[in-house]
Amino acid sequence: MAEAKFAVARSLAPDGILVLNADDPHVVNAAPSVTHPIWWFSLDQTNPLIAQAQADGHPCSFVEHGALVFFDGATNAWSVAQDDVPITFAGAAKHNVRNALAALCVSMALGIAPEAIRKGLSGFASDPNDNPGRFNEFHYNGARVFVDFAHNTHSVDAVCGSLTGVPSERRFLMLSQPGDHSDRDIGDVVTAALQFTPDLIVAAEIADYLRGRALGETPALIETSAIAGGIEPDHIQRAASPSEGARQILDRARPGDLILLLVLSDRDRVFEMLRNA
Repeated sequence: MAEAKFAVARSLAPDGILVLNADDPHVVNAAPSVTHPIWWFSLDQTNPLIAQAQADGHPCSFVEHGALVFFDGATNAWSVAQDDVPITFAGAAKHNVRNALAALCVSMALGIAPEAIRKGLSGFASDPNDNPGRFNEFHYNGARVFVDFAHNTHSVDAVCGSLTGVPSERRFLMLSQPGDHSDRDIGDVVTAALQFTPDLIVAAEIADYLRGRALGETPALIETSAIAGGIEPDHIQRAASPSEGARQILDRARPGDLILLLVLSDRDRVFEMLRNA
C-alpha cells in the first residue's frame, strides 16, 4: 500500500517537493526510492529524520512544547499552538496533528504566507460544515457525541485512540462495516475500536454495502469479534441501519456520556438527528 501511495511522487514537477510522515515506518522504508527533495514531519522533534533534516539544513515540521513548529532550513521560523488548531483537539487527535503538520509543510512549499497558514489552521474546524464526517463533535442531551466515517483499522484506531483519555460516565459505540471487508479485516477493526472501552456496542447493518454478504452477516461478525475481545453479549445490540443504531444510542444519552458513531453510510440522517436535538 505504501508503494501505491508513493505514485503521487511520479506526478511532481522536476522542482517539486514531497512531504512525508517520519512517524510511519512504511513511508520511511519507501522513501529511499524518492528522487525529489523530502520535507519530513513528525509528532516528535527528536525523531531521527527530523534531527537529520535540521542538521542538513532541510525544512521540516514537528511538535514542540504543544506547538506545531516549522523549521525553514536554518531556524524554527514560526509556530502555531495546538490549542489554536481546532482539528487537533488540543493535541489529543494525533492523526489530525499529523494532518496539520503536513498541511503546514505543503503550504510553505507552495509559498503561502505564514499568517495565511496560521489563519487557515485556526479557522478550520472539525465540524459538518468544514469537514463533514471527520471527527465531528455534537452535544446531545448533555452527552458528547463524535461522528466519523472511519471504517478501516488504521482510521478506527486513530479515532478511538484520540478519545481514550476523554472523561465519561458511560461510553457508547456504533460500528458498521462494508461487506467486502474480509472477516479478518472486520475483526481487526473491532479490536481497534475496543480501545474506546465501550459500555455498549451497536452493530449496524449497511444494506447498501452488503457487497456479496447476506443480510445480518456483517453485524454478526462484529458481534463475534466484540465478544472475543471481552465484551459481554448482553452489551451488544444490532441495528438495521446506521441511523437506527444511532437512534438506539441517542435515546439512552444522558449528561456525562461519551458517544462515538462510526457512520460510513446514512450520515446525513444521523446529522439531522443531532442537529434537531
